[in-house]
Amino acid sequence: MGERAIYGEGIMLDVPYVGQRFGYDCGPASLAMVFSYQGVEVPYEDLLSCIEGGPDGGTTRRQMEKIAERYGFSARARSHGTLEDIIRELDAGNPVIVDWKPSEVGHYSVLRGYGDGWLYVRDPKVLRRCRIGPERFLRTWGYDKPENWYLVLKHKKQ
Repeated sequence: MGERAIYGEGIMLDVPYVGQRFGYDCGPASLAMVFSYQGVEVPYEDLLSCIEGGPDGGTTRRQMEKIAERYGFSARARSHGTLEDIIRELDAGNPVIVDWKPSEVGHYSVLRGYGDGWLYVRDPKVLRRCRIGPERFLRTWGYDKPENWYLVLKHKKQ
C-alpha cells in the first residue's frame, strides 16, 4: 500500500470546494468542506465565530476537533500519520484534513483522493484543482511537531 497505491487507479472523493475568506481561516474552510461532503451545511460565519485566535492566530488543532464535535461529528485526530493511513481513510470514503506547510506558514487543507502518482488536494486558499506528488507532500506535512497530524471526521448520525 502507501506510495505504491498512489501510482495505481486510485480514488477521488467529491468534496465540494469552500474558499477561505481571510488569511487565517483555512481551518474553518477545511471543516466546511468536509461537513458539506457529509451532508451537513453550517453557515461559514458560524464556523468563523468559533475561532478563538482570530486574525492573529488562526485555528489550533484542538479547536478544529472542538468545532467538529460541536456540529455533531466525531473527530479522530492523529499524529505521526503515514501515507498508508491517508490512503486507508480515502479508500474508506473519508476526506482527510491535514496540517501541512505548502508555503511559508502552516495551513489546513483537505486530501480528497489519490492516483496516477498524485495526491489530490482541496486547498481553501487556491480555487483551482490541486495535486501534489507524495514525496513533496511528505516533506511539507512533517514540518511541525508532532509531525504528520491529520483529522478525520464522521458525522454521528451516519
